[in-house]
Order: sequence, then structure tokens, then C-alpha cells
Amino acid sequence: MQVEYLSAFNVVLGVLTRFWPVWIALALVMGASFGYKKKLGLYGQLFDSGVGIVGVGICLFWLFTAIFASTVAPFDPLAQVPIMKD
Repeated sequence: MQVEYLSAFNVVLGVLTRFWPVWIALALVMGASFGYKKKLGLYGQLFDSGVGIVGVGICLFWLFTAIFASTVAPFDPLAQVPIMKD
């Protein structure tokens, strides 16, 4: 089995390209939330502090990662390592 060596740049670029639907959805939801934060009530109040923005961003990142899981990780994890099949 041949091991493929990747540079740090290739790893970061691979992550950015693999997660593209997550980044787009995150940007759309965060942008809309900033635009309508006065009308969103309690959810909109989270955007008044930096901690609230970071918290919402982290939660939305994991939510969108779960939604787009088939795009983010298209390969079966057990098929990648044959010894794990048993």
C-alpha cells in the first residue's frame, strides 16, 4: 500500500473544499441572522455579544456538518481500513 504524503497547505485546502456546502450554509444563515437580528427575539439577542456569535457559529457549523455529512465524508469509514471490517 502506497502512502500519500500531503503538505499542510494541501490538508487545509482539502478541508476547505470538502466542507464547501457547510461554509456556504453557515455564511447564509449568519448573514441573515445579522440582518434580521432585531426581529428574531431571543435568537437575535445572541448576536449582541461576541460570545453569542461564536456560540451560534459553532452550533451551526456542527448542525450543517451533520446535514451535509454525505458530501463532507463520501467514503465508508470501515471500507478504508480492511482490518476494521470484522
